[in-house]
This record gives sequence, structure tokens and C-alpha cells, in this order.
Amino acid sequence: MNDPFDERRHQVGGQDWLERWQFESWSRDGTFGAIAAITLVPASRHAWYWAAVARDARPLLTLVDTELHLPASSLTLRGASLWADHVCETPLEHWTVANEAYAVSIDDPEEAHGSQRGDIVPVGFDLEWEAADDPTELADGYVVSATVTGEILIGDENLGIDTEGRWRHEWGALRWPEEPGRKPHGLRAPLRIDPAAGPVVLVERVVDQDGWHEWLRPGDAP
Repeated sequence: MNDPFDERRHQVGGQDWLERWQFESWSRDGTFGAIAAITLVPASRHAWYWAAVARDARPLLTLVDTELHLPASSLTLRGASLWADHVCETPLEHWTVANEAYAVSIDDPEEAHGSQRGDIVPVGFDLEWEAADDPTELADGYVVSATVTGEILIGDENLGIDTEGRWRHEWGALRWPEEPGRKPHGLRAPLRIDPAAGPVVLVERVVDQDGWHEWLRPGDAP
């Protein structure tokens, strides 16, 4: 898979169509992990955005917004307290990812399933993903190993970033690990990041008419 045009948005394929770009980074010693991801949901004219920072012995910082307006053509998102941008500088070689938002500081990552109560902390990403290898093809997309550099602002703290990472781009019909007859209608994520596991493992959970019922791990290595 070496088609630069695949970095762009794809033609919508039906009511169940989703398209997602996911940018991950992690430290080799397992003390740091970060994620920024955008999902386009054309059927509802919405976009989902979520980002998080996990650090050893520090609270999880997470922000989630599933009520953003679908951008017309770019991958720039704006909300009441969120700005996020995702720019493909060179197809299959270089992305810039930035945001300015407010995250919730959560001591227990499992609380991300609940009320997500915690201190509100200003967060900003200014990061570059540079390809370290050729793309690896997925069933409906691809993943690119990368080096990640830049900075993350957390309140008054400035973290210099020089880590491993990857970006993923996937598109196609909505597929959930669901039981017959159960139709999920949304998600909240990320719920947990485990940088000690190597590449960042993200955990999402599906919600349907009966509540939470299944786990997804879209950040698992292909």
C-alpha cells in the first residue's frame, strides 16, 4: 500500500461509514503514552475527537468530544472549548497534529467509564509524526511506524517529546464486536492507555440501547 491519495478523506460508502485517523506515541521505557484521534461520522454529520496523555505514577489526562460538527473538507475541528488540527504535510511521510483544549485529570482510569470527574487541566499538542518505515496494509486502511517529536503543554508544564509512534488511517462500514440483534449507537474513548505494554493500547467501549457491553482495542498492533 503506497498510494499517497489514501491519506486523504475517502468517498462515503453508506449509512454505517466511518473514517478515522489515529496518532499514537509512547516512550521506550514505558513511562509515557499519548494519543490523538479523529473519527468522521458522515451519516450524523458529526465528528468524534479524543486525546489523552498517560504518564507513570501520574493521573490520566483525557478529553472526549463526540458532538463536533463534521468538517467540510479539512481535518480541523472546533468546539466550545476545543481546537484540533491534523495536517498531512507529505503523504505517507509526515503529519502535524495540534490541539488546544481542556482535559480531565483522572486518578483511576476506570473512572473514564463513569462521571469522568476530576480537575480540569489545559492541554496543548504540537507534534510531528515522521514515517520510519513503509506503510503496513490493514483490512480497510494502513498503519505507518513513525518517530514523534514536538511538545505537549499540560497546564504550566511543557513536555518535550522525542519518542516512537505510529499513525493509523482506517475507513469503511461500521464493525462492532456485537451480539446478533444489538445495534450500537456510539462510544466514549479513550478509557485507558497502558504505555508499559509497549505500543499504546487504547480501550474503547461500545454503548447500545442496553448500555455498555463490549470492549474494542483499536490501538492494538496489526
